[in-house]
Amino acid sequence: MNLFFVRHGTTDWNQEMRYQGQTNTYLNEIGIKQAHKTGEFLKGFDLQMIYCSDLSRCLQTAKIINSHFKHDIVIDKRLREISFGIWEGLTYNDAYAKYPDLVKIWFNQAESFQVPKGEAYNMVMERVYEAVIDITGQGVNDVAIVTHGGVIRALLYKLKLIKSDEIWSDMVRPGSVTLLDWNKQSFELIFDSEI
Repeated sequence: MNLFFVRHGTTDWNQEMRYQGQTNTYLNEIGIKQAHKTGEFLKGFDLQMIYCSDLSRCLQTAKIINSHFKHDIVIDKRLREISFGIWEGLTYNDAYAKYPDLVKIWFNQAESFQVPKGEAYNMVMERVYEAVIDITGQGVNDVAIVTHGGVIRALLYKLKLIKSDEIWSDMVRPGSVTLLDWNKQSFELIFDSEI
Protein backbone atom coordinates (compact mmCIF):
# COMPACT_ATOMS: atom_id res chain seq x y z
CA MET A 1 0.00 0.00 0.00
CA ASN A 2 1.31 3.45 -0.95
CA LEU A 3 0.71 6.36 1.40
CA PHE A 4 1.35 9.74 -0.22
CA PHE A 5 2.00 12.10 2.67
CA VAL A 6 1.47 15.69 1.57
CA ARG A 7 2.59 18.56 3.73
CA HIS A 8 0.26 21.54 3.44
CA GLY A 9 1.37 24.55 1.42
CA THR A 10 3.14 27.58 2.85
CA THR A 11 1.42 29.96 5.27
CA ASP A 12 2.51 33.40 6.42
CA TRP A 13 3.50 31.82 9.74
CA ASN A 14 5.79 29.38 7.91
CA GLN A 15 7.53 32.32 6.29
CA GLU A 16 7.69 34.23 9.59
CA MET A 17 9.13 31.10 11.27
CA ARG A 18 6.38 30.95 13.89
CA TYR A 19 5.22 27.92 15.84
CA GLN A 20 1.86 27.14 14.23
CA GLY A 21 1.01 23.88 15.93
CA GLN A 22 -2.75 23.51 16.19
CA THR A 23 -3.52 27.18 15.54
CA ASN A 24 -5.69 27.58 12.44
CA THR A 25 -3.67 29.38 9.79
CA TYR A 26 -4.32 29.66 6.07
CA LEU A 27 -2.32 29.20 2.91
CA ASN A 28 -0.82 32.33 1.47
CA GLU A 29 -0.37 32.95 -2.25
CA ILE A 30 2.74 30.77 -2.39
CA GLY A 31 0.97 27.97 -0.49
CA ILE A 32 -1.97 28.02 -2.90
CA LYS A 33 0.42 27.73 -5.87
CA GLN A 34 2.23 24.86 -4.16
CA ALA A 35 -1.06 23.03 -3.55
CA HIS A 36 -1.95 23.35 -7.25
CA LYS A 37 1.50 22.06 -8.29
CA THR A 38 1.18 19.18 -5.85
CA GLY A 39 -2.26 18.32 -7.22
CA GLU A 40 -0.88 18.32 -10.75
CA PHE A 41 1.92 16.01 -9.69
CA LEU A 42 -0.42 13.60 -7.91
CA LYS A 43 -2.61 13.28 -11.01
CA GLY A 44 0.00 10.82 -12.21
CA PHE A 45 -1.04 8.31 -9.52
CA ASP A 46 -4.18 6.31 -8.93
CA LEU A 47 -5.19 7.82 -5.60
CA GLN A 48 -8.34 6.24 -4.22
CA MET A 49 -8.87 8.26 -1.05
CA ILE A 50 -7.75 11.54 0.50
CA TYR A 51 -7.35 11.88 4.26
CA CYS A 52 -6.71 15.20 5.91
CA SER A 53 -5.93 16.97 9.16
CA ASP A 54 -8.84 19.16 10.28
CA LEU A 55 -6.71 22.33 10.41
CA SER A 56 -7.45 24.97 7.77
CA ARG A 57 -4.08 24.96 6.02
CA CYS A 58 -4.44 21.22 5.35
CA LEU A 59 -8.10 21.44 4.36
CA GLN A 60 -7.26 24.14 1.82
CA THR A 61 -4.42 22.05 0.42
CA ALA A 62 -6.58 18.91 0.27
CA LYS A 63 -9.43 20.68 -1.53
CA ILE A 64 -7.08 22.05 -4.17
CA ILE A 65 -5.51 18.61 -4.70
CA ASN A 66 -8.94 17.01 -4.78
CA SER A 67 -10.01 19.27 -7.64
CA HIS A 68 -8.01 16.80 -9.76
CA PHE A 69 -9.69 13.70 -8.31
CA LYS A 70 -13.19 14.44 -6.94
CA HIS A 71 -12.88 12.04 -4.00
CA ASP A 72 -14.47 12.48 -0.63
CA ILE A 73 -12.01 14.05 1.81
CA VAL A 74 -11.93 12.16 5.11
CA ILE A 75 -11.04 14.50 7.97
CA ASP A 76 -9.18 13.01 10.93
CA LYS A 77 -8.17 15.15 13.91
CA ARG A 78 -5.44 12.65 14.78
CA LEU A 79 -3.52 13.99 11.76
CA ARG A 80 -3.18 17.44 13.40
CA GLU A 81 0.19 19.03 13.98
CA ILE A 82 1.77 18.80 17.41
CA SER A 83 0.37 21.30 19.89
CA PHE A 84 3.09 23.77 20.80
CA GLY A 85 1.11 25.09 23.76
CA ILE A 86 2.51 28.35 25.10
CA TRP A 87 4.81 28.72 22.09
CA GLU A 88 2.06 28.88 19.45
CA GLY A 89 2.19 32.17 17.58
CA LEU A 90 5.71 32.96 18.75
CA THR A 91 8.57 33.11 16.30
CA TYR A 92 11.33 30.57 16.89
CA ASN A 93 13.61 33.38 18.06
CA ASP A 94 10.98 34.82 20.41
CA ALA A 95 10.33 31.40 21.95
CA TYR A 96 14.07 30.94 22.49
CA ALA A 97 14.43 34.42 24.00
CA LYS A 98 11.46 33.91 26.33
CA TYR A 99 11.96 30.23 27.22
CA PRO A 100 15.62 29.38 26.49
CA ASP A 101 15.85 26.45 28.92
CA LEU A 102 12.62 24.87 27.65
CA VAL A 103 13.67 25.21 24.01
CA LYS A 104 17.01 23.52 24.73
CA ILE A 105 15.27 20.62 26.47
CA TRP A 106 12.76 20.39 23.57
CA PHE A 107 15.51 20.04 20.99
CA ASN A 108 17.45 17.51 23.04
CA GLN A 109 14.54 15.46 24.39
CA ALA A 110 11.80 16.04 21.84
CA GLU A 111 10.31 12.59 22.14
CA SER A 112 9.37 12.91 25.81
CA PHE A 113 9.38 16.64 26.61
CA GLN A 114 5.95 18.26 26.69
CA VAL A 115 5.75 21.97 25.94
CA PRO A 116 3.63 23.58 28.69
CA LYS A 117 -0.04 23.37 27.65
CA GLY A 118 1.09 21.41 24.56
CA GLU A 119 2.09 17.89 23.55
CA ALA A 120 5.18 15.76 23.65
CA TYR A 121 6.37 14.21 20.41
CA ASN A 122 5.64 10.69 21.63
CA MET A 123 1.96 11.68 22.05
CA VAL A 124 1.88 12.79 18.42
CA MET A 125 3.62 9.60 17.28
CA GLU A 126 1.00 7.43 18.97
CA ARG A 127 -2.09 9.26 17.67
CA VAL A 128 -0.70 9.52 14.12
CA TYR A 129 0.31 5.86 14.11
CA GLU A 130 -3.18 4.91 15.28
CA ALA A 131 -4.72 6.97 12.46
CA VAL A 132 -2.44 5.35 9.86
CA ILE A 133 -3.26 1.86 11.13
CA ASP A 134 -6.95 2.69 10.64
CA ILE A 135 -6.29 4.11 7.15
CA THR A 136 -4.25 1.10 6.04
CA GLY A 137 -7.00 -1.20 7.27
CA GLN A 138 -9.51 0.24 4.79
CA GLY A 139 -8.48 -2.10 1.96
CA VAL A 140 -7.40 0.55 -0.56
CA ASN A 141 -4.05 0.71 -2.31
CA ASP A 142 -3.04 4.32 -2.83
CA VAL A 143 -4.14 7.16 -0.54
CA ALA A 144 -3.07 10.75 0.00
CA ILE A 145 -2.74 12.00 3.56
CA VAL A 146 -2.61 15.80 3.78
CA THR A 147 -1.01 16.74 7.06
CA HIS A 148 1.89 18.59 8.68
CA GLY A 149 5.67 18.37 8.62
CA GLY A 150 5.91 17.41 12.28
CA VAL A 151 3.32 14.68 11.84
CA ILE A 152 5.12 13.13 8.87
CA ARG A 153 8.46 13.14 10.67
CA ALA A 154 6.81 11.76 13.85
CA LEU A 155 5.46 8.78 11.92
CA LEU A 156 8.76 8.13 10.16
CA TYR A 157 10.52 8.24 13.53
CA LYS A 158 7.95 5.92 15.10
CA LEU A 159 8.57 3.45 12.26
CA LYS A 160 12.34 3.79 12.81
CA LEU A 161 12.81 5.14 9.28
CA ILE A 162 14.59 8.29 10.50
CA LYS A 163 16.83 8.93 13.50
CA SER A 164 16.11 11.27 16.40
CA ASP A 165 18.43 13.96 15.03
CA GLU A 166 16.37 13.98 11.82
CA ILE A 167 13.15 14.98 13.60
CA TRP A 168 14.22 18.61 13.13
CA SER A 169 15.48 18.25 9.57
CA ASP A 170 14.00 20.30 6.74
CA MET A 171 13.29 17.18 4.68
CA VAL A 172 9.51 17.73 4.63
CA ARG A 173 8.99 21.18 3.17
CA PRO A 174 5.60 22.83 2.48
CA GLY A 175 3.90 21.32 -0.56
CA SER A 176 6.16 18.26 -0.64
CA VAL A 177 5.06 14.65 -1.11
CA THR A 178 6.67 11.83 0.86
CA LEU A 179 5.83 8.34 -0.39
CA LEU A 180 5.67 5.68 2.30
CA ASP A 181 5.46 2.09 1.08
CA TRP A 182 3.56 0.61 4.00
CA ASN A 183 4.31 -3.00 3.11
CA LYS A 184 8.06 -2.53 2.65
CA GLN A 185 8.32 0.05 5.47
CA SER A 186 10.39 2.37 3.30
CA PHE A 187 9.94 5.98 2.26
CA GLU A 188 11.23 8.57 -0.19
CA LEU A 189 10.60 12.22 -0.89
CA ILE A 190 9.13 12.10 -4.38
CA PHE A 191 8.04 15.69 -4.95
CA ASP A 192 8.97 19.12 -3.63
CA SER A 193 6.83 21.99 -4.85
CA GLU A 194 9.06 24.67 -3.35
CA ILE A 195 8.50 27.89 -5.29
